[in-house]
Amino acid sequence: MVFQDEAGRSGVESLRDGQIAERTLLSKQGRPIFAEISKRSFDHRRHRMTLLVMRDVSDRRRAEKALRESEEQLRLITDTAPVYLARIDLEHRYLFVNKSYAVRFGRDPDSLIGKLVPEVVGEQAYFAFRPYVERSLAGEVVEFDISVPYKDIGTQYVHATYVPERDGKGQIQGLIAAITDISARKLAEDKLRQADRRKDEFLAMLGHELRNPLGPIRASVQIMSRVPNDSPQMKQARAVIERQVEHLTQMVDDLLDVSRITEGKISLRLDTLDLEAVLQQAIDTAKPSIDAHRHVLKVSMGAQHLCVRADPVRLAQVFTNLLSNACKFTPDGGCIEICVEVEQQMCRVVVRDDGIGMSEELLPYVFDLFTQAERAADRAQGGLGIGLTVVRKLVELHGGRISASSRGADQGSEFSVELPLVAGPAHERPKAQDKAASPIASKRRILVVDDNTDSANSLALILKLDGHETCVAYDGEEALDLAIAFKPELVLLDIGLPGLDGYRVAQRLRAMPQTQRATVIAITGYGQPEDQRRAKEAGFDHHLVKPVDLGALAALINSTEAIVET
Repeated sequence: MVFQDEAGRSGVESLRDGQIAERTLLSKQGRPIFAEISKRSFDHRRHRMTLLVMRDVSDRRRAEKALRESEEQLRLITDTAPVYLARIDLEHRYLFVNKSYAVRFGRDPDSLIGKLVPEVVGEQAYFAFRPYVERSLAGEVVEFDISVPYKDIGTQYVHATYVPERDGKGQIQGLIAAITDISARKLAEDKLRQADRRKDEFLAMLGHELRNPLGPIRASVQIMSRVPNDSPQMKQARAVIERQVEHLTQMVDDLLDVSRITEGKISLRLDTLDLEAVLQQAIDTAKPSIDAHRHVLKVSMGAQHLCVRADPVRLAQVFTNLLSNACKFTPDGGCIEICVEVEQQMCRVVVRDDGIGMSEELLPYVFDLFTQAERAADRAQGGLGIGLTVVRKLVELHGGRISASSRGADQGSEFSVELPLVAGPAHERPKAQDKAASPIASKRRILVVDDNTDSANSLALILKLDGHETCVAYDGEEALDLAIAFKPELVLLDIGLPGLDGYRVAQRLRAMPQTQRATVIAITGYGQPEDQRRAKEAGFDHHLVKPVDLGALAALINSTEAIVET
């Protein structure tokens, strides 16, 4: 067989005497062959002779090429894998590391080969890993999670798997380590555990807070059944019930607020407001509590007239909540201060107190849902631990930010609200409506529909005492039957009825000649914007949320026109 190199030569002319080299040759058929050629010259009978030894190494070359490609693919896979890989020998030296492993220590992979593990990870980290390394080198596959204080890169929480590496005879030569940084996952898990713990604490606290008003209410009802209507005890019992119902209503409102805000279901009615008027409204609202605890209130607003773009009701709610919070956690006779500062185009309203303060552990979570300082037996401040969550969300909706600080236990607290300033005329916040019942303009025929018999009967009784003619139904079908004969001018209709719900009852009332002109008012516990939209589409004229504000209801009844029968 005759061989030629790629230039058509025999491929040996360039070889030196005694040299062994590899050449790529072509057979007569043009097939490339990898050959190992050695050349040796010698004299024989006055002739110069050359001995060529040629060996086909094509298979070896192809195997070497395949091995290199395999190694390159393996390197590519290991270097791009989201895991730190390393091979370690019996002396705890690196035999191999992937790129991810080396980069996390700011090193090149080749620079780590042959180095001892403690030199790279640090003695503290090596001390944490060593028991697992020794178990793996003893023949055990080890999988574990551990917090590791690495040298230079700090503490990481990792998931590691150590697999012993054996030779062809089954003897352990070292181990292969696969390590994943799970610090972010562990942090998220810790936060979930904390949130779950706060949720459980909140549910226990909610039960406690809801029971607190029920005791005085029940006692007051017992008193009212035993004393004359015109006695001082009757007046006192009614006042207790009114206060406790207001307290329960506020707790429900807080829960609904935080639900609406966290789900993004709240919209602001923005206007250009006088900041001083908003703060004064908050002070007026919190004043009864401030006076009751004999707190000293200091207000420093400065002479500058400041305007903000805000929802008057919601912004006043922010500062009322902060003042109420200060009242709860400041001992009787303590000091509460409001200070207004201006920096560039931002105003800062600071509410500080000299009360019980906050611990360093509490501060990072003070605005989180269900967070509340630990209570003491002599500090039963009440509240659900959701007020500051509402405050933060409302401030952020106004384009501002809020922060909290404290020097520690019994060192007081400080809350700082920053809001963008605007130019232009400001409008004062409208004063709250008087909740007392409005005088009756004229008698109306009113149908009350509610499956809760106590709610239906008590509301009907109040309306009857106000001079109205009332009729009561406890489900939708009964309401439709009564409406035919009673021909109500107003229908106070609960939405959550069994069987035929309030939406369908309203639609049927609108289709009946006896009630198509009647004013239909939703009296319901469903107060979300979506509930109001559905009520309007079903034919309701107005939407009131339980417990009904009797003053607002009286004003609404008075505003309706009497239906003159023809």
